[in-house]
Amino acid sequence: MRDPHIDQSAQTIDLPCGSAGKGRTDRWPELLEAAAELFAEKGYDGTSLRDIADRLGMLKGSLYHYISGKSDLLVHVMREAHRRGLRSIAALAREEGPAIERLEAIVVAHARYVCTERVFTAGFFEARRHLPEARAVEFAADERDYRLRVEALIVRGQDEGALRTDLDPKLTALCLLGFLNSLHLWVRPNGVHSIRRICDHAVMLGLDGLRRR
Repeated sequence: MRDPHIDQSAQTIDLPCGSAGKGRTDRWPELLEAAAELFAEKGYDGTSLRDIADRLGMLKGSLYHYISGKSDLLVHVMREAHRRGLRSIAALAREEGPAIERLEAIVVAHARYVCTERVFTAGFFEARRHLPEARAVEFAADERDYRLRVEALIVRGQDEGALRTDLDPKLTALCLLGFLNSLHLWVRPNGVHSIRRICDHAVMLGLDGLRRR
């Protein structure tokens, strides 16, 4: 099994408008990380800007050099989570090759992202429930596009004779992605299982049941 290389350009950071664009950007990555951690630990409602400032060893007022408020920070955390993972993983579905190989690459990349970026994954799933409707639509569209690409690969894999034809493609895609997204609930840094082992098991559990015998 080969590990796909996630596009590193997807990990660049768009800085927020305002004072952060005037030389006050040095702690922006730390701010996103701290916010994601606290959203995952305490929930969005239970996290205050003072909590975030304390985690960073900053004054609360200093945060306004970077953001306009907590809801603004929430959107940036969500965008960073998408940028680091979803869009780059979804791009794998557009590459050439047999559908089963594309699906394997996606499963490995998705599992690796959830394991290595657990803070942002957990923060993402906690924070998304609090997004304003207009913002939620933005992220839902990306997620739907990803799911449809996986669904299309399942259909193609069935047509190619590699995957079972008795499985509903949409339901299968939803189950597969739901399984991968849930890894953040139990994976821990420096746990007993290596990321490679978790990825191997994700492929076995996620794809072996789909293969045509």
